[in-house]
Amino acid sequence: MGQRRTFVEVDYPSESAGLRPSIGRRVLEVVRSPTVVTVLLTFLFSSSAPWWGQPVADMLRPLLLFTGIGEQTADMVMRALGVLMLVIAMLLLVAFVALVYKGLDEDVLAAQRREIALNRLAMLAWTVRSAIEVDDRLADIARSTEAYRGFLSKVAAEAERVFSVLVREGRVGVAIRLLTQDDSGASSFPTFARAGNLSAKRDLESTPLTVRSGVIEIATSGEESSDAVFFINNARGAFDSGVLSRDFNSENEPYASEVLSMAFTRINLSERGLDGRDHDELVGIFYVTSDVKNAFDGIITSYMVLIADMLSLFLKRADAYLVDEREPEGEM
Repeated sequence: MGQRRTFVEVDYPSESAGLRPSIGRRVLEVVRSPTVVTVLLTFLFSSSAPWWGQPVADMLRPLLLFTGIGEQTADMVMRALGVLMLVIAMLLLVAFVALVYKGLDEDVLAAQRREIALNRLAMLAWTVRSAIEVDDRLADIARSTEAYRGFLSKVAAEAERVFSVLVREGRVGVAIRLLTQDDSGASSFPTFARAGNLSAKRDLESTPLTVRSGVIEIATSGEESSDAVFFINNARGAFDSGVLSRDFNSENEPYASEVLSMAFTRINLSERGLDGRDHDELVGIFYVTSDVKNAFDGIITSYMVLIADMLSLFLKRADAYLVDEREPEGEM
């Protein structure tokens, strides 16, 4: 469990602030902030008197005189140093103003990215809705394995367009794994669709996840709610430590380098239990991946859960349609 906590972060759509780092990490991020460093240096160089400038001058002047350069030369050096500190202070002030404007520009760009992502999410929602609300089209998709996978591949491609706007670093990939059972009743989660930077040739060596695979164990640990989004921003470390289960694609190039970060969430179907309450049953995993480390944060959480819910709705309608098709007609 300790290793899992090291590599896996969890976020929920209800937490609008996104991932919540530890206090120590927050402090470190603040200290490393260019804006904070610039402000401190600006204050340091533009407020030389009396708290540090005069003591430094009092210490430096005797040292200059000790070298034998003479009082007049020492005074000239001290005045030059004063001018230098003033120039540095002005440059730092300019840098601070530039950082402020850069921050404002980044806020504007972030808002623009979210607007584009929402528009693309709306297109994806229309794609799913148009499939599940037209019975003839849903029948064509549900009856044909090729059409079924083709529709999911279209959803994955449109989802990739959403996340490629939200994720600023690296190339984004999307994958959809769904629950299947063989003749013996053994469950597994093969990949039904992928898009983005995830190579189509991954299919050649792709291994279905089992119920004992790392991703499935994380998603079904019972410690988190069914709408949790799990972030692994160091996938290689998670594979090396055993948090994620190794397979051919995770150990061989070019496939291994395609997934250096990942985020995933459950695809659930709600079933009414004997207790009269609805229970979420895991029927798939929705992934977003990146080829750089530390690519993801909480900005994608709500989008991931919404798309997983769309997939859940599609699966439920398609499954219900097939059940209806298999129902024998009643006697007249």
